[in-house]
Amino acid sequence: MDEQKHYQYEGHDPVFPKAEVEVTEVDFMTPALVHLGENKVPVQIDLVKRKAYDSDGKSVDYSDQIFEYLDRMNTLPENFFEASEDIYNRAAQATEEAGVSEKKGEL
Repeated sequence: MDEQKHYQYEGHDPVFPKAEVEVTEVDFMTPALVHLGENKVPVQIDLVKRKAYDSDGKSVDYSDQIFEYLDRMNTLPENFFEASEDIYNRAAQATEEAGVSEKKGEL
C-alpha cells in the first residue's frame, strides 16, 4: 500500500475548425406573455429593435403599445448607472494617496 505511482498527463489545446462566418445582425429575443384585454398572447420581444413578433416570427402591429407600456412600468432614474457617493469618496482618497493631480492626472 505504500507504493506510490506518479503519472504525467499532457494536455493539448483543443483545435476547432475555423469557419468563415460574417455576422450581419443579431436579434435579442425575449419571450413575453402580453395581456390584450382578457386574452393572453405569447410573443417574442426584441429589446434592441423594440419590436414584438408572433410565434410565426411575423412582426405584430401592437409593438409600439407593448414598449410604451414597458417604458412606463420600468422607468429608471437618469443617474441609475452612476456610482454611489461612497465610490466617489474612495476614488478621491485613492487619487490623493497616489499623489495624482486631479486636474491633469500627473504625478
